[in-house]
Amino acid sequence: MAERIARYVAEHRSEYAYIATTQDWHVDPGTHWSDQPDFVDT
Repeated sequence: MAERIARYVAEHRSEYAYIATTQDWHVDPGTHWSDQPDFVDT
């Protein structure tokens, strides 16, 4: 997945002012993640 994201970013670099990444190493995040995550507004 990381390779696909890196390729997309390289190909669409001019479309973004900033690109931020994080690392979340939860093995079992429990209630940390929503069952219906909102990837647009959160």
